[in-house]
Amino acid sequence: MSDPTPAAAIPPPEHAVIYVGAASVTLVIGRKDDQGQFSRIESLDRPLPVARDIFRARSITRSTVDQAAAILRDYLQTMREYGIP
Repeated sequence: MSDPTPAAAIPPPEHAVIYVGAASVTLVIGRKDDQGQFSRIESLDRPLPVARDIFRARSITRSTVDQAAAILRDYLQTMREYGIP
């Protein structure tokens, strides 16, 4: 008799990647098909002036850190809507 896998142990079909770049933060949500190919479902990109701060002040300002935190909270909400933990 086979033991069914509990629903909590089955990973969601969607996956997410967050990239923090010099000028923006990007969220890509996608799904792998049976052949292992990744297909993009949604892509979001928000500006974030990390490089500008470093160039001007040689550090990242508190304002930019707060802005990054807000963007990441928004992205987390989007990921939850897709069932991505």
